[in-house]
Amino acid sequence: EGSAPRQGRPAEPVGSRSPDVPESNEIERVRERQPQAPLASRGSESIGVTSGAPDPDPSRSPPLPDFVRRHFVRTGDRFYHRQTPDRLAFTARGETFRAEDASVSVVTALVELAHAQGWSALRVKGSRDFKRLVWEAASKRGLVVEGYVPRPAELARLETGAESPAAPRPS
Repeated sequence: EGSAPRQGRPAEPVGSRSPDVPESNEIERVRERQPQAPLASRGSESIGVTSGAPDPDPSRSPPLPDFVRRHFVRTGDRFYHRQTPDRLAFTARGETFRAEDASVSVVTALVELAHAQGWSALRVKGSRDFKRLVWEAASKRGLVVEGYVPRPAELARLETGAESPAAPRPS
């Protein structure tokens, strides 16, 4: 009785987002798919699932890119704006980076981190502006971007090397 969906509106699947709640702005590493052994030969081994936890040995992690060190303060997996240290800019957990905003400086930092960690491809999620900025910055670094299809004018601007009005400029 009390669990029946309201008429005129289908029940939402569990875990679905409300249209009022924006998807978070994030990028994650895309790895090349490796051929898998037949099911019978796998035994109880893991089948390519990573924990996403940071590497417990920080000495194996690449150093932070200059741009990130100059513009952000790191506390564990959290990065704060250097100018406003109480304002969280982004988190970097394993191979997923989540931005708190779609600013050019945050996007530049995420792409610089991905590049420094040897990523060749990434998947972007979030607002259209965030995805566009990530696509532009990552493309300039030679990274493949999934999750965003650029408009013809954006492709032309990238090919000619022209800067967009809010293009990331690592310094």
